[in-house]
Amino acid sequence: MERRLDVAIEIEREEYSVPWQGVRYEATYSGRRYPCLVAIHHLKMKVGKDALAEFRARLPDVERATEVTLRLVQAAVEEGSRKPTERVIVPLSS
Repeated sequence: MERRLDVAIEIEREEYSVPWQGVRYEATYSGRRYPCLVAIHHLKMKVGKDALAEFRARLPDVERATEVTLRLVQAAVEEGSRKPTERVIVPLSS
């Protein structure tokens, strides 16, 4: 019987970033903090406050996408093939 540990995602300090072309945020997953980014091409609103408003309105989607992505990232970190401080690009479905 497979047992799944349900781990909550904490998202904080979101901001629109022109240089990174998206909404940057920090996510805590399984005790580790990861710098994350939802690229602007995954959002309908493309500019500053509007992009942040959409990000916040779609927070349940962002949390799910972040959890799926961070599961893969965490495995790579544990293998040693990725640093936990590297920015994580989170794909967000429309």
